[in-house]
Amino acid sequence: MSFDNDSLEIDLFAPVLRGQDSILKRCWYKKRPTILKIYNKDMQSYFNEIEELCSLVIKIKSEFIVELIGVERRKEIRILFEYCDMGTFDQFIPSCSEAFRIKILEDVIKALKIIHNVNIIAGELQPSKIFITSLDITKTSNCKLSIYGRHKRLDLKKMSLNEIQRSLVYRAPEVLTNVSLSRQSDVFSFGILMYETFSKQLPYTHDDGSFSVEDMMRITQEAALTRKPKLNGVIWETITQCCKYEPSERISLDKVNEVLEEQEHLATNYGEACCVQREIVDTDIFKIINKYLIVLQQWTDMENFNIIYNSNIDGLNGKLISSKMMEHKNLMVIIQTKEGHVFGSYYGGFINRIRDTSFNVEDDNQKYHFAFSLINPHKTIPIKMKKRKEYSVAFRFNGQTKEVISVPSFFFIFSDATSYISTSFDVAYEHMSGYGFDLFCEGQDYSSPYRVGFNLMTLYVIEWTPKC
Repeated sequence: MSFDNDSLEIDLFAPVLRGQDSILKRCWYKKRPTILKIYNKDMQSYFNEIEELCSLVIKIKSEFIVELIGVERRKEIRILFEYCDMGTFDQFIPSCSEAFRIKILEDVIKALKIIHNVNIIAGELQPSKIFITSLDITKTSNCKLSIYGRHKRLDLKKMSLNEIQRSLVYRAPEVLTNVSLSRQSDVFSFGILMYETFSKQLPYTHDDGSFSVEDMMRITQEAALTRKPKLNGVIWETITQCCKYEPSERISLDKVNEVLEEQEHLATNYGEACCVQREIVDTDIFKIINKYLIVLQQWTDMENFNIIYNSNIDGLNGKLISSKMMEHKNLMVIIQTKEGHVFGSYYGGFINRIRDTSFNVEDDNQKYHFAFSLINPHKTIPIKMKKRKEYSVAFRFNGQTKEVISVPSFFFIFSDATSYISTSFDVAYEHMSGYGFDLFCEGQDYSSPYRVGFNLMTLYVIEWTPKC
């Protein structure tokens, strides 16, 4: 298992990273970038355990596992493994696309199956142990799981409070109560990884960002996870099945993978950590939103925005757009026409998850809904319009037709890109612009007295959030 020290060159310009029980040095090994992990001398009591693990890991050659090149034991144990220069998954979680998140989770499941076959248990599946290798989700592997080293004991003197919290959260109940590890322990930890991946925060975290130790410790009696709005019903149910208190009651990784594959078909590719993003980051929508940002912030009383649906990437899909909008709030639909006109609709309430394929989002008092025009044929300033109280529907989803999304008495968009503005707009909405339905576009099809066609270019859904 040893490596050739004569072929090892320490990179003197790279920083030395210090961990709880070791240091990490960047090196070159036979002209290949690597990392040398050197355990502290006071770790000698664990050297046999580390060597035993490494003897299993070094036999694994997989695109889903960080490669272990060699191990040697002197006064300390030194482990040499490949260097993944793109960083770890925790750096990508805040801004990556849903498609990328799901692909990483699927890759981690593949990695777990590989190590379980040789009786290795990861113990903790923190995002910092998942090394990103590619942003192209069409590739077989986008990440590698690191399993070198040992299952760390908690050291209150050497670990920061944040490190202790993260380590505790990612450990199954049987690990916290000193019962032996099993494959089902990794299923529990994978459930926590799913939670953080989709909610972008640790479990037991309050809305103000504070961490509740009391809630976390309840896991010795029951599953204490609290559902966050960003977790849809299917994902949440899978997480709870992973995080059952009794190991025998936890779902299998194969079942988890089936759920992820189903979600993959509904996931958007839009986000920073996806190769598709580089092609669209400079599209007009960012320029438009930034140009009218102050106005939109005033209208919504929100600060930040995130694009969760883009028809250029996701297609015109009614099932997908409804799944994106359910269990979210402060959503804005923005429509861009081929002539460059921009208008849309906003709903600030929470959209519940509905099992029916067809349903309405009601706003009985029109408290949360308004229509707007940013760029129109008449070149007016941005205009915001409230719906009259007798018209209660903010959004409509009709899965029994080809309709993607509509706002009754405003616009209708279909999966073949056929799109209409209702000619009764000025009846349903209160506004003083002096214009009717022609405020939004230059009509192309007047074949019906109830609606006029327009040339749809792109449909977006924006989620607004308050200032952090």
